[in-house]
Amino acid sequence: DTPLALTPWPQYDESLIKEDDYTLAVQINGKLRFTLSINTLMDSDEIKKLVLNHKAIKKYISDNTKIKKTIFVPKKVINIVI
Repeated sequence: DTPLALTPWPQYDESLIKEDDYTLAVQINGKLRFTLSINTLMDSDEIKKLVLNHKAIKKYISDNTKIKKTIFVPKKVINIVI
């Protein structure tokens, strides 16, 4: 066995610290309603489509509800203003 004093230091590997998913907060009129786990490879249009088609949002937004604005802050929050 090699003595601890002669053992090399561990090497830094950036690929090990990258995450594949993140948690996105979903707000309606500025109030947090739920969170989603989002893949980092999804673009903003895919995320908006996913949020608007999610089953949890159906109790807040019906098919005839007009959405005034959608505010999206990447990797943080999406706010739907009705």
